[in-house]
Amino acid sequence: LVATSDDMSQLLDMVFSPDDNILIGGDEPPTAATWIWNPFVLVDRIVSNAGDRAESLRALLLERGAEMVNRAVDCALLLHRPDTMMEPEEICEAFDILKSNGKVRNFGVSNENIWQMEYLRQNLNVPLVSNQMQFSIAHCPMVQSGLNVNMFNDSAVERGSGIIEYCRMNKITIQAWSPFQHGFAAGTFIDNPDYPELNKKLSEVAEKFGVSKTTIVMAWILSHPAKMQPITGTLKKERMLECLKASEIVLDRDDWYGIYMSAGNILP
Repeated sequence: LVATSDDMSQLLDMVFSPDDNILIGGDEPPTAATWIWNPFVLVDRIVSNAGDRAESLRALLLERGAEMVNRAVDCALLLHRPDTMMEPEEICEAFDILKSNGKVRNFGVSNENIWQMEYLRQNLNVPLVSNQMQFSIAHCPMVQSGLNVNMFNDSAVERGSGIIEYCRMNKITIQAWSPFQHGFAAGTFIDNPDYPELNKKLSEVAEKFGVSKTTIVMAWILSHPAKMQPITGTLKKERMLECLKASEIVLDRDDWYGIYMSAGNILP
């Protein structure tokens, strides 16, 4: 997705309402900004483990922070993906400088497990406010491993156990990327012949609420009590409106778990 200035202007005009939204940018494709909701935040992602960058992470953070324009928004800077070479002390120093200079108000991470977040948090003077994680009906190991504790099945394999609970305990918002995707960039599961039972269930629930399957997919994420923020990943106005409609729907446990299991997920 590559956005023109007209694309961005039209989409901003459409989504801005009394309930503000979140604009996300970053170094990685897609280069277009995408939207989710809650208080308006400019999020810039730093690829912390980029092999072609010789600078220290501290230097990279300060460089990017200096580029961020101070607007009438809450600016957030995210470390994108874990870095085994991370020195938390230098990250702490960089965050403190950016915070004190008013360049960045909030900080977060992406794709980090509970121990990576905890290790970083123990050295920071500022809280982590978000963790961007891949999450959808067809990609939910954070839920699967939590529901299949002490079980001898593939869903019990440790891939993301405890992340949801840890984030809820520490007031870290999970931002769900690829909410319509299965696998890693394998494509959408909506109307995908490989997911007949899931699409049948989505159609059933969509008909019940008088909305599209896209809306129900978003509602499934928003109905989780962790209060996740889905990243829509779209520049199409029609699809954005379908996504925004999900904020008016709360799925009950029967619908939520019915959709979960229809994707082939195990409920012991």
